[in-house]
Parts: sequence; structure tokens; C-alpha cells
Amino acid sequence: ADDTAIPPNGPADASARPLHRTFSDKAASALLKKAGLLKPPNHDVDSGPPKRRALREAEARARELPGCLLSYDCWKVVLLLDKREHYVERMLSKLCRMGILVEQRTLPIGDFLWIARGTRSSAGDDGAVEVCLGTVVERKTAQDLASSLYGTRFNEQRLRLRRSSQIDQIVFLVEAAGLDLPNCPGKTLHYAMVETLVQQGFAVRRTVDLDDTIRWLASMHKGISRRAYPNDRRDRQSFCKPPTVTFGRERHVTYEELQKRVEWDREFQTKSVRAIFGAMLLQVGSISVKKAKALTDRFPTPRALLEEICYGTGGNASNGGKDVIGEVELLGSSSVRRVRVGKKASENLRQILGVAENGVEQKTPSS
Repeated sequence: ADDTAIPPNGPADASARPLHRTFSDKAASALLKKAGLLKPPNHDVDSGPPKRRALREAEARARELPGCLLSYDCWKVVLLLDKREHYVERMLSKLCRMGILVEQRTLPIGDFLWIARGTRSSAGDDGAVEVCLGTVVERKTAQDLASSLYGTRFNEQRLRLRRSSQIDQIVFLVEAAGLDLPNCPGKTLHYAMVETLVQQGFAVRRTVDLDDTIRWLASMHKGISRRAYPNDRRDRQSFCKPPTVTFGRERHVTYEELQKRVEWDREFQTKSVRAIFGAMLLQVGSISVKKAKALTDRFPTPRALLEEICYGTGGNASNGGKDVIGEVELLGSSSVRRVRVGKKASENLRQILGVAENGVEQKTPSS
């Protein structure tokens, strides 16, 4: 084949485009299978990376759990504290004095998590089962929130919380008497809280100090206990039957299943090309988390986005073509109110990529 150079603004004739534009994935897969280089996927439990196998085994055990839950005749609602939290010993001591069953361990996600632990009276704590009660809390002081905003940690934490589909109620707890800090204006922190509430869909709660946080955790513990056992209005520490399944779910999610899911997601899902590309897009002006999500759903890799700009139908916006980048609709848009990426974000993205509106590569001015 003749390796003819492609002009920066793309070939004029569609038939003269590079070969990879017309060579379909289906044809490529057929050739690879014929050559023995592509094996069919194996979805057995024993296949895949170790952490993927561990997740499948945990999910399989969780699916078999509903049939034997009634054999556990002693249940307790327990508040788990992440042992890496500040002042965890102080919180543990005060919550215990308030009559709350609380333990500390290294949590896979969040800083506070509620579980129900079931045991058999004949076996004691041996063979206990732990199911999640659908609520996790991420705690931040004003200084922690300000520090995490300058970098990717804040977005990574919220992404990990949002990807944990086993958790139905995510609470973002901000512990601060005031939001004005020397290194960060209060309006910035307030905007981060509002954006977390509106765009991420998390519940946002603000407390004044550590003692206020402890009182709120005790109140949440009682509310979650009543939600798990709606027919028992007494404040009890032990129950004789399993908790009610979280609203909208068919079965309980075990703590082991949540732990394996987060470990798999942390090692593989957040390190995929799409996830890294999304983190890169967040550094571009006028591109929010929702806009980055919409763009990565439409263009999973930087190459796909660049090819659309250079060779796609929307590459020549200045000559009447459609601006495909700016017209990408965000998740949740409807026929009544269509929310798009927008022209400003599209212009900023083209400038970062070094491509003008007509798809021609921009030349960097010489010094």
C-alpha cells in the first residue's frame, strides 16, 4: 500500500481517508480469530485477574445469601469508623458512651459506614455475616476540603463514591465552623459543596466541630436502625431477624462484596484509558465533571476525539458544519431542556489540542 501523507485538515475525498477509518472492528476481530491471536472471552469465575475473580466469588456468595439469612438469629447494627480518620479514638469513646455499637477498621470507601452483623446463637461470632445498610459518609474538615481541591484527589474520591453502585445514600460531611481560610476563599469551598450536591447527587451535611459530628452520627445511627427494622420502634442493640433490604434493591450487599468491588475498581476501572482521559479533560477550562463524562462516553480515547475534530462531520464548524464537540448532550438532558457541552468548552478543547475550528492544526508562534 502507498503510505501517502495525509494533510492536516484531512483528505478532501472520503475514500482517500486512512485505512483505519474504514477497517471495522468486526473485520479486525475476524482476522485475529482466524490467525489464532484472539481467544473468545471466558466468563467463568476462575478466569481473569485475581481481584476480578475475588469479586465474582464474593458476588456469587452474596446471591446465595438470601436463602440462609433466617438461620442467623442475632443481628446488630454496627457503625464502622475508618481507623485512618483524625480523632478516631475520641469519636469511638464518645459514641460508645452514647450506647452506639461502633468499631474501627480500614474501610474500603468513605470514613463512616453502617452494617448489620448476623450471627447464630449456637456458633457465636464464628461464621458471622455482614451486610451493608446502604449509607456511607465521607468526612472533611474545611482545611481538608481546601487541600483536596488543588489537585485530583477531590474528584477521584467523588468518582470512587459514585462508582460504588452498592451504596444508595452517600453523605458528604463538611466539619467547619466557618469556610473562610487564609489559603482558600469561602466562596470556593461553598461552590464545591453546592456542586457536590447538585451535580454529583450526594447529600451534603455541615457540622460545626467534632462534637457536633459525633452527635449527628449518633442520630444517623438511630435513623438507619429504624430504617433497617421499620416494625420495631424501640431503641435496641440486637434483633432476632435480618434487616429490611434497602429500597429499590432485590437483595442485600455484603461488606465483602463492597470491599472486593472497590478494590477491583481502584486498580482497574479508574486506571483505564477512558478514566485517565476524563481526568485530563477536567483540566480544561469550562469542562465540568458532567461534561467530561459526556465526552468520554462519546469519545472514549483522545484519538477518537481528535479524529472527529480533524476528519469527522463536525470538523469544519466555521464553514457551516455542525460542532459535534459542543453539541454533545449531558447525562440527564431531556427534550424539554437540552444541556450540552457548549461552544466555549469546545473552543478551549480545540485550543488545548492545537486544532482550529476548521480542523487545521494551529501553528505555535515562534519566539
